[in-house]
Amino acid sequence: LLIQRAKSTDSGKYTCLPSTANPMTVHVHVLN
Repeated sequence: LLIQRAKSTDSGKYTCLPSTANPMTVHVHVLN
């Protein structure tokens, strides 16, 4: 996951749902 020029509004849960693998979720916290 690449978020260029991240802002606090980009914080949250991001999920990848590939067709040939298990889904994975990350929680992103933008501090500054």
